[in-house]
Amino acid sequence: MKSSLTAAKAALHSLGFKVVGERTPVRVGGYEVSDVDLLAEGPDGLYAVEVKSGRLDVGGVRQAYVNALLLDARP
Repeated sequence: MKSSLTAAKAALHSLGFKVVGERTPVRVGGYEVSDVDLLAEGPDGLYAVEVKSGRLDVGGVRQAYVNALLLDARP
């Protein structure tokens, strides 16, 4: 996972994004329910970035979307 995160950070940087958080917890009602791999600032706002190196199912996509919304970020 570490090498995937490193590659994702490099890709984001090359696209003009600034990584402002790593493994950021997602909390609901004071409880940590999940985390987001990377938070990145771009020219049009904050993005929640999930880094995957294998297969991804529909449930994973839904969870990434909901996590982004809970952090007031774009997926």
